[in-house]
Amino acid sequence: MALERLRWAGRESVAVRLTSFAVETYPPASLLLLDRATNEAVVTLCGRMPALTALDLYGANTLTDEALHAVAELKLLTFLVLRDCELASDTGVRFLAKLKSLTVLSLDGCEMVTDEGVRAVLSSLTSSDLACPPP
Repeated sequence: MALERLRWAGRESVAVRLTSFAVETYPPASLLLLDRATNEAVVTLCGRMPALTALDLYGANTLTDEALHAVAELKLLTFLVLRDCELASDTGVRFLAKLKSLTVLSLDGCEMVTDEGVRAVLSSLTSSDLACPPP
């Protein structure tokens, strides 16, 4: 686990980069970077860090809709990267539609997410910052 200071949304934030970790304790952070995370890890983290505002799951290619269901409980989440989460589907993306604070969502490389799933979540975003793979 490594703490990093980043500039995000015009202010300095504490980021936590976790590549291998224990689920007992986490430092407070506004941005969490989880590459290669498992469903179990994401579910646990979401339960223990409900005030998280940004989550980067880039490359977590084993995550399924179960993890996205847990992410959808992060009511303050504004920034979410799901790039290359190859097992995420329309069902999981639909869970994200209830995130009313979400302003940025990256779905690039989410091969099982169709136009239908994108439309479902796009209707709830407050801005049109949506990254998707080209058709």
